[in-house]
Amino acid sequence: MIALKKGQWLRTLCVALAVVGSPISTRLQAQAQQTASVMDDILKRAEDALNDLNYASAISFAKQVVDVGPKATPTQRARALFVIGAANYPEGEPTLQHRAIALATFKQLVASNFDLEIPQTIRWAGLDSILAEAKRTTFAIAMTSVAEQIVTGPAGQAEVKVRASRPATFRLTVSPTGGGAPLVTDSLSGSAEGTLHFPTMRNQQPIFTTGDYDVLVTAADPQSSDTTSTRYIAHITAPELTFAKIPVAIDSSRLQFERSGRYGAKGIFVGALVAGGIYAFSNVVRADTAVKRVVPADSKGMGVAVAAGAAVIIASFMDKGRRIPGAIAANQRLRTDLGTAIRAAEAENANRIATYHTTIAIQTGAR
Repeated sequence: MIALKKGQWLRTLCVALAVVGSPISTRLQAQAQQTASVMDDILKRAEDALNDLNYASAISFAKQVVDVGPKATPTQRARALFVIGAANYPEGEPTLQHRAIALATFKQLVASNFDLEIPQTIRWAGLDSILAEAKRTTFAIAMTSVAEQIVTGPAGQAEVKVRASRPATFRLTVSPTGGGAPLVTDSLSGSAEGTLHFPTMRNQQPIFTTGDYDVLVTAADPQSSDTTSTRYIAHITAPELTFAKIPVAIDSSRLQFERSGRYGAKGIFVGALVAGGIYAFSNVVRADTAVKRVVPADSKGMGVAVAAGAAVIIASFMDKGRRIPGAIAANQRLRTDLGTAIRAAEAENANRIATYHTTIAIQTGAR
């Protein structure tokens, strides 16, 4: 058996996962496409049956699409409900008209899309009156937005317009499609229509990363306590925000010594020489006989020698060195350059924040 190193094991595992995962991902995509295709085929049969005045078959096929729930797209579900409503209230056939069923069906449609319109292929005055009644008697909302919004900087905000069939309290949340807590929220009270906003930056950092997000708008009627909601998908493009590196210190290798070396320990040798010289000189020098008779000899030579030597040593250790003007000027230029570089980097980062763009494309059609 061939022994593999740790790194080889990891690479082998990643390749294996990729080989196994790729077909799975492909199969899932194929299944989703196949499901959509099946739903479209069933809807085609339902609509054909409706056109052929075979209302029972039309209702049966359409209910198959409604019953699959989230597997059907919003558009597919709406098409199916329209077929059910139209088949229960056909034009010119009073004995086959079931207004209550058609009204209940249209109420389902209206609840999440107050601006709903009947397709021209099935539209007639009777269905228009039912839709009008559904809108009049159903607590419903509608949300609209431009196809694409570009939001710039921390102060920029995206917006969606909302409308309800009567004054309501609206609440907006934007959350990752995969689940998780809302990233942004907004609310509006006491109005039948208005605009909800949400930022794309917080603390000078992007709130979102590139991907898909659920935009959920919920409306509550304070009088009846009725609630309804509509959900949209927003694709948000939010590139990574990178910053220029701010220098924090001068490269120490570029700094020059601003003073010459201190005399320091060399003063010990010089002090010793001075002390020795003074002491020797004091022993060599002798007063003449006449002076000796008047002033007696003393022994101050040793003290003077020690004091002088100590003074030289102390002074040498206190020496700070000679100032070097050229080095001082060069170091000052480095400090000035550092300040300039810091200000330039900070200005560049501030500009990157102020001009940061987030692109929001809200897909039409409630989920």
